[in-house]
Amino acid sequence: MKHTIQTIVLVTSLVFATSAFASGVLVGAKGAVNLSLPNGKATAAKTGVELPDGSKISVGKGGSASVMLMDGAIETLGSGQKYTVGQTDKSAGKRTVIDGIAIAMNEATASSSGPTVHGMVKMGQLGPGAPKPGIISAAGNQGLFAVYPINTAIGAAKQLTFKWNGGTQLKITNPTFIIEDGAGTRIVSMRADPAKGEVAADASKLLPGNKYSWYYAADEHGKLLQKSRRFDFAVISDAEKKKLEGDIARVNSLDMSEDGKKFLTAQLYYRTRMVDAMVKELLPLWRTNPSDAVKRLLYMGYVKMGQTKEALKYQ
Repeated sequence: MKHTIQTIVLVTSLVFATSAFASGVLVGAKGAVNLSLPNGKATAAKTGVELPDGSKISVGKGGSASVMLMDGAIETLGSGQKYTVGQTDKSAGKRTVIDGIAIAMNEATASSSGPTVHGMVKMGQLGPGAPKPGIISAAGNQGLFAVYPINTAIGAAKQLTFKWNGGTQLKITNPTFIIEDGAGTRIVSMRADPAKGEVAADASKLLPGNKYSWYYAADEHGKLLQKSRRFDFAVISDAEKKKLEGDIARVNSLDMSEDGKKFLTAQLYYRTRMVDAMVKELLPLWRTNPSDAVKRLLYMGYVKMGQTKEALKYQ
C-alpha cells in the first residue's frame, strides 16, 4: 500500500523545472542576430529563448532584435547595435514599457511546487513564491470536463459556445444548461443535451467585469437536482478591454517579427486573465518556433484551465 501511494504522488506531482524566470526573453529577431549566453555558448536567436544576466545580443546589418525584461520593458535593437542583459548598454536601442507584461513568465517559473485539486488552479493563485501548477489525474471523476470557458476571462459577446467532453457519462433527467452570476442568480437556463459536447447560449446578459459559472442539472419542476461540477469564468471589464486593445496596438507597432508580436500579445492576454486567449495565441508559435518559454506558458495555461490531457503535452 505504501508503495502504491508513493507511486501516485510521483505521478501526480508533475511540475516545472526549478529554474526561475531569466532576466530576459528574446521576443523577436529578424535578419542577422547573434546571441550568446553568459557561458559564452552561442545559441539560436529564436522567439522564447530565455536570457540570464550577461547574455549578449549583437545585431548585424539590416537586422533587428527585441528583448522582454522582467519589469515589462522591451528593449529594441536595430542594425549594428549590441545589448547585454542586466547591464545598461549605450549601444542598445529604444525602450518600450508595458506594465505587467512579464507576469505570465514570472508565474510560470514560481519557486515552489505542489499538486492541485482535480488539475485546477484558481485564477490569481500562482505568482512569485506561490505553488507551481501540478496535475492530478481526473480519470476517476464522472461527469463533464470543461473545455471552454473555464478559469479564464473572456470578452463580452451576444452569444457564446460552451464546450466540454465526457457528457455521455452525465446521467441526468431533463438535462438543463445553467449559467449563474457570482451571487448564484440564474442568468441562463435552457434545455441542452450534454452528450453533444457544446451548446450555444445567449450571452447578452453577461456583464463586463463580472464573474460567472456554468453547469448542468436536472430541472425537476423548477428545482435543480443532479448537478454537475461548476466551471468558473469571467467577462473582462470595459477598462480592461480598452487597455488591452491599446497595448496590442503598441505591440503591433514595434519593429519585430510576427512571432515576437504573437509572444508579446499572449502576455497581454494573460495579464488580462484571458488564459484561453493566451493559449490560442501561443499554439501556432509552438508549432513553427518551439522554445522553452513557449512550452512553459502553454503548460501553465492548460493547467490553470484544468485541461490535464493537454497540459501533459508540454510537461
